[in-house]
Amino acid sequence: MQPDKEQLRQVIANGNDNVDNILLLNRDGNFILFQGAGGGAVEHLDYVTRWETFDAGSDYVGIEASKDEKLLDDLVMKWANEAWKRYEKTGNTQIMNPYL
Repeated sequence: MQPDKEQLRQVIANGNDNVDNILLLNRDGNFILFQGAGGGAVEHLDYVTRWETFDAGSDYVGIEASKDEKLLDDLVMKWANEAWKRYEKTGNTQIMNPYL
């Protein structure tokens, strides 16, 4: 299953911007948001790619963020689709996001 923008939108909408958040794309093609976790908290997980930690108060999660098409398309979906293609081709996981 490829990354889905509407699933991403739902995950972002349910996020709490009062805490740090880490967004991952798992091997099922689903986005997962870990709240209140530092980057090291997810390194042991098996995921396709992740994004830089969204610091508390940065407006990258929550209802308003889920309506921000530029955020969803340019910051997340563009890289999610690229990483997913690499994953499908190579089977590699924890693909580094060059835009971090």
